Amino acid sequence: MKGTYATRHMDMLHELDKAVGSLVSAIEERNLADDTIIIFTSDNGGLGGSKYGSIAYGHKPSGPLQGSKGQIWEGGHRVPMIVRHDHHFPANEKRDHLVGLNDIYATLSELAGITVPYGSAYDSISFADYLYSKDATANLRESLGTWQTSQISESAAIRFGEMKYIEFYEGSESPPRLHDLTSDISENKNLIKKKKYRTLKTQMKQKLDELSRNGPDAGYNFRISTGSGFQDEALSACTFMKNDPNNCNVYWEGLIHCRTTCHPDQY
Repeated sequence: MKGTYATRHMDMLHELDKAVGSLVSAIEERNLADDTIIIFTSDNGGLGGSKYGSIAYGHKPSGPLQGSKGQIWEGGHRVPMIVRHDHHFPANEKRDHLVGLNDIYATLSELAGITVPYGSAYDSISFADYLYSKDATANLRESLGTWQTSQISESAAIRFGEMKYIEFYEGSESPPRLHDLTSDISENKNLIKKKKYRTLKTQMKQKLDELSRNGPDAGYNFRISTGSGFQDEALSACTFMKNDPNNCNVYWEGLIHCRTTCHPDQY
């Protein structure tokens, strides 16, 4: 109900709690909990508290994490995930291995006994076994990339476990950063110049470049946005950008997928 709490943001969270609670109650009342997998998570970090006034009332949407929704910091991407399947997944246990929201596709497919079609969700890695046992870590992802984008790719980061490497693009004078999130969850201490991390930094940068396709241009088809959505047919790799370099300035997809074409001076 509007005005239950001091800010609209906090009212929204209250409404979310009531909506999710009613859905879970409906599942329990119909004795469907044994046959229903419930996943509660978020697609991005918390809203900026200062903008919405919540911090003034003691509510910090991102807690100790730096940044907020959409930013490259942990506060922009790191989110909780609660998974429930009564009498199947162990209750009241925690998991601490790295997983991404893109992994939910492969995970639910495996749990449902569905084969993922070839070429579909190539970046999705199932963590189904990990849900059953915290010791089943053999086939989980080893890294996870994140990007902060508007009309251009402004910054990117990659996680290797609790180590995080960050790069800033498009003329930014900010140097790369490296953080150990185990001891620095707020990302305040930059370890990029520490000699002990030199090899790790190189490995993380190489992997991030691979994920960002900063080397050869994208070798897959992608769709070009229009004012009302997307073109019906996917274009062949970066041919569209190469045919008319001005397209790099018109369509943001070229800046992300076709870096060597749209930014030849950088490579």
